[in-house]
Amino acid sequence: MDGRSAALAAVARQARDFPALRPAEPESGLDDPRERHLARAMYDTTLRRWLTLAAMLDRRLRRPLHETDADTASALLVGAAQLWFLDRIPPHAAIDSTVEWLKGRGKYRTSGVVNAVLRRMAEARAAAVLSEQPAEPTRSLPLDDGRWLITAEAELPEDALSCRASAWSLPENLVRRICHERSDDAADAFCRAALAAAPLIVRAPAGIDGSPVAMKPHEHAGHYVAERADGVFFEWMREQPGMWVQDPSSSGAVDSIRDRSPRVIADVCAGVGTKTRQLAEAFPGAEVLASDTDKKRFAELRRVFDGHERVRVVSRDELASEGLGRCDLVLLDVPCSNSGVLSRRVEARYRTGDRELKRMRDLQRQIVADAIPLLAPSGAILYATCSVERIENEGIAEWAERWHGLKRELERSVWPLGGPGVSATHHRDGAYSVLLRR
Repeated sequence: MDGRSAALAAVARQARDFPALRPAEPESGLDDPRERHLARAMYDTTLRRWLTLAAMLDRRLRRPLHETDADTASALLVGAAQLWFLDRIPPHAAIDSTVEWLKGRGKYRTSGVVNAVLRRMAEARAAAVLSEQPAEPTRSLPLDDGRWLITAEAELPEDALSCRASAWSLPENLVRRICHERSDDAADAFCRAALAAAPLIVRAPAGIDGSPVAMKPHEHAGHYVAERADGVFFEWMREQPGMWVQDPSSSGAVDSIRDRSPRVIADVCAGVGTKTRQLAEAFPGAEVLASDTDKKRFAELRRVFDGHERVRVVSRDELASEGLGRCDLVLLDVPCSNSGVLSRRVEARYRTGDRELKRMRDLQRQIVADAIPLLAPSGAILYATCSVERIENEGIAEWAERWHGLKRELERSVWPLGGPGVSATHHRDGAYSVLLRR
């Protein structure tokens, strides 16, 4: 299998479940580095631009894209992504290889339709021009480098909200909530930040001496942007005890409480241990109990902190027993919609429906309620998300205050910044945190 086929197959798997997408590695199994790079580029571009491409394709299809079978949808999406946003791939190569892949899947009947649609798209792309500024919204496609692709004819919906959502490839319900709850400038910043892949940002309070790759200081002290990320870099970083991958918006949660002096800390949703490391660094006199319900993440936690003198990785039952009434600080970096980190978790941008948000809210409430018995008499919960949704942030804090008598302190909400035209050294994720104390 080559890179194109790998990308097409991966997108087809996602199309079967859209919008409930899950992280995937289309390049796994490819030996040639060039083919791995091609597969990843085609896959990422298609997923990031899914709704933009769908809006453009629907103008040329008799039936909406979402009504087609997964293989045909993949061929249309990946083919269109190459034509519009991967201009190093010759149009004829993009079209011919896509159609041949579809025939190889036994879809001879729809291959002709795909061929015709992609050829019309190639003509439209050839007539488009690059610009430093947008034109009419329905003809303006934002690019990763901050420029705009201005089409000869309308490619996006006439309705203002639908046009905005389609241009930035974001669900309408998400854009509607952002526009309703925030200013127009904030909504524009959110859309921009979600478009392009985020840079790799490393937290390194002690500096970056000896780094095998070039690194630039981030505007947030103690953080650096790595020029690239490869095996050599990550191997080197693993040997640096005071260095780990972390966006400044994420690190800000623990940084906001550095003036406290907890003796026992529980990191309940520790994941792979990013904030666990930060807790151990910020509070050198504290015992840290780390846990996670996911088996893979729990195993990784045990590997990372094996032999650590102050961090103990414990099961959820062990945490409930050993931490009962003892914890001066309970960190809840809870599962959330990831709406503040859509540039990093591209699949999450499409899982933003009201039902999914309410499911996350109910889970977050349960996690908070389950954590309260861990608190010492004067203990506090540090609740954190990488979301910008009020229902997951301020809404949970208000609920904890009303139903559990916890007092809100040090509430912080960080809006995402980044995307086209923004330097990597200014990039930041969206995040929220609040201290809930008895």
